[in-house]
Amino acid sequence: MTRLSAPTGKTSVTLYGEIQKQIIAETLARDFGVQAVFELSQTVHLERPVGPGSAVIPMRRSPFLAGVGLRVEAAPPGSGFVYRRETELGALPHAFHTAIEETARQTLGQGLCGWAVTDCAVTLIQARTG
Repeated sequence: MTRLSAPTGKTSVTLYGEIQKQIIAETLARDFGVQAVFELSQTVHLERPVGPGSAVIPMRRSPFLAGVGLRVEAAPPGSGFVYRRETELGALPHAFHTAIEETARQTLGQGLCGWAVTDCAVTLIQARTG
């Protein structure tokens, strides 16, 4: 979608990401000698879980024999990302717990439709070694 504001001469475009900004700016500069100035991006869409899901994943290919189980479910609106543990803290080395939480947070940065996932609770339901 493109809109031109006649009084100010500004053009408004709806884009899907930062890469599109870069491509448009480079194309306008190269082909037309126009320097494009973009405002800060604003989130237009977010994804939210509609129901719970869980899985247990054995990690056999790493130097450590371990297993991790996660449950993902909707959290209250406005809560963002919530991480919880229903396991004993000593079931895995502390670095594993940190890596699991960081990976869950990073993975939810882009959901099934490509938008960030919000209002989501991830619970570590199983953690074991050996």
